[in-house]
Amino acid sequence: MRFLLKAVFTLAMLAVLAFGAIAFLVPRDVVRDQAISLVKQQTGRDLAVRGETSFTFYPSVGVALSDVTLSNPPGMEGGPMLRMDSLTLNLKLLPLISRSVEVERFSLVRPVFDLRVDAKGRRNWDFAKKQAAAPAAARRNGDAAAARGPVFIQAQAGGLGGGLIQDISLGTIRIEDGVVLYANALDGASHRLDALNVSLQQDDLDQPLNADGDLVWKREKIEFQGQVGSLTALLRGGSSAISMALSSALGKCDFNGRAASRANALSAEGDLKGDTPSVRALADWTGSAMTPGKGFGPAKVAGHLKFQDQVLAFTKTTFSLDGMNGQGNGTVTLKGKKPYIRAAFAVDKLDLNIYAGPGEPAPLPRRTLQPPPAQPKPKALPQAAPKPKDGQSLTDFIEDLNKGGKKPEVRAWSQRAMDFAGLNTVNADVNFNAGAIFYQQIKTGAGAVSASLKKGVLTANLNKLALYDGTGTGRLTLNGARAVPAIALAVDLRGLSALPFMRAAMKIKRISGRAHLVFNVSGAGRTQSQMVTTLSGNGNLRFTNGAIEGINIPAMIRGLKQGRFAGWKTTEREKTDFSSLSGSFTMSNGIASNPDLSLIGPLLRMTGKGTIDVPREYLDYALTPRLVASLQGQGGETDREGIVIPVRVRGPWGNPKAVPDLKRILEDPELARDALEKAGKAVKGLKGKKITGEDVEQILQGVLGGGQQPQPAAPGEPAQAQPQQQQKVDPEELLKKFFKKR
Repeated sequence: MRFLLKAVFTLAMLAVLAFGAIAFLVPRDVVRDQAISLVKQQTGRDLAVRGETSFTFYPSVGVALSDVTLSNPPGMEGGPMLRMDSLTLNLKLLPLISRSVEVERFSLVRPVFDLRVDAKGRRNWDFAKKQAAAPAAARRNGDAAAARGPVFIQAQAGGLGGGLIQDISLGTIRIEDGVVLYANALDGASHRLDALNVSLQQDDLDQPLNADGDLVWKREKIEFQGQVGSLTALLRGGSSAISMALSSALGKCDFNGRAASRANALSAEGDLKGDTPSVRALADWTGSAMTPGKGFGPAKVAGHLKFQDQVLAFTKTTFSLDGMNGQGNGTVTLKGKKPYIRAAFAVDKLDLNIYAGPGEPAPLPRRTLQPPPAQPKPKALPQAAPKPKDGQSLTDFIEDLNKGGKKPEVRAWSQRAMDFAGLNTVNADVNFNAGAIFYQQIKTGAGAVSASLKKGVLTANLNKLALYDGTGTGRLTLNGARAVPAIALAVDLRGLSALPFMRAAMKIKRISGRAHLVFNVSGAGRTQSQMVTTLSGNGNLRFTNGAIEGINIPAMIRGLKQGRFAGWKTTEREKTDFSSLSGSFTMSNGIASNPDLSLIGPLLRMTGKGTIDVPREYLDYALTPRLVASLQGQGGETDREGIVIPVRVRGPWGNPKAVPDLKRILEDPELARDALEKAGKAVKGLKGKKITGEDVEQILQGVLGGGQQPQPAAPGEPAQAQPQQQQKVDPEELLKKFFKKR
């Protein structure tokens, strides 16, 4: 705006000279040369008029220049700072008699503003230094008149009166089909605005300045309207009311408040409202493209803003994003190498499922200016069924298939690179409260998080979380400053309702009761797959007053006493109660080892050990249940007696299979003898005798309901061969054969 005013004042002088030229028949070239000299004297720039120069006298005084250029400051490389096809200025005639300038029309047709910042930080649109230097130099040379500066510069500075021009009003100023180029050699930034059309209207310098127009930036048309309450006050270092409205296909923004310009520093305060149909599309348009994915669709924001000394403060701010609503206050400090954000937010819910997992992103809004239509491609020949690419994980392959409409329910860890570059762009301290949190199948109550982001390292403390009738605390550290990003997670969950939590978190649906889980793990990697394969740490778990769902071990005992055993079959309506189920684990390379699993319950005591393979989502446990005669949930003398039937639990952790571990029985004759003797006593009070491994296998085929059943193979292992169908064996007859009464 300062540049436009200076141009108006300069051209006003030119028009006055033109008025004199016409009155006294001075050649046009003389007037043009005087204008060029005046610009050179006051700005140090070269004004070139390569086209025709024409004047009008009635009904208004006017000057029209064609093919005009204005050079960069002396010593700055590059082409002209301003070039245009034509420039026209018309002044009302009568006000000139009273030394007032009333602009009737001032237009620039197809101007190109080439704005540059060179390697020394000089701006080619900065005229202030030259203007300030001229009077100072004149004072040193003793030229008092020149030291006061030109009268139109005095008028702009606020010293109206006493000169050739007493007052000025701008009337209508138009820029038609302009272009603005910007290049900064200090940071390499560059921008371009096209199709710039601006209309400025101001009847008097003390009256509001109204502006409206449109432009195209990055193939998007933007319409704008605005008003400055007092341009004179702004130019004199005061404040003025200001309003602005921007709109495009990608969103709208309105600001109403006050602004001030002091010592070349801008400050503003007022109310802001904005909305967009797609945050993702808006970010992509502004040059901050997000990684492909879901979410970041419709959003709205409204609040009170204050910008001063490079600090943006927002208060009473409400916002919504993807159907989630919240409010907050905070500051954004733009000083220093990185912006610093300090804020507190509260949302009604945080639905992470909108942003996580495979799926199609929301359709982007139709842009104002569409890219040129692509040439039609020839029809492709039929192709074979798609296959995963080399090194592509199953999840990534499934995401590609989803784009074609297929949605198979298969889980795996992604090998797509994760982008943590955003952690290095800002520093922040944020407090966050959510009424509810949703992630995959996990649903929580109210949660409070305090997060700190410094030098690319995010530390988030989960201070309070209501979770499945229990509570949770935790700490997450994500280091994005390393060449290989690292993550660390420490969690303490107490009093959880185990069945719904385990089902939602890990698709494990066999354990109910109250859960207390504590673990501390860390890993590193550029992808999910790399991170889970490097996980290490430790933890412990304890379930109380619950049950193993789907298996009724007491019913198995009753069947065994009657000479039959139905095997380790699971049904939804059966369960085995326990008072305690506990264990600890250590983790290395993504595999958790649990050496001390212990279960205590009515009619059952069980110990075990095994591993949980997180990268393959697979578990493998060797369990030793002891069927005892006590209905008490606590230990006692009866714990040392009972029928022992080793069990192998193996398979995907969402649906593992439990089968008798006949291999362990056959490898331990004493264990086999003990099991058969006690089973025999339960049937007919028989005593055992020494038996062979082959005899044991035949008996167990009847007693255990199917004998040596094939166990599920781990991922990457060959499946075990199915045993041949055996003739049905009567367990009582076998027991009578091998156990004789004494």
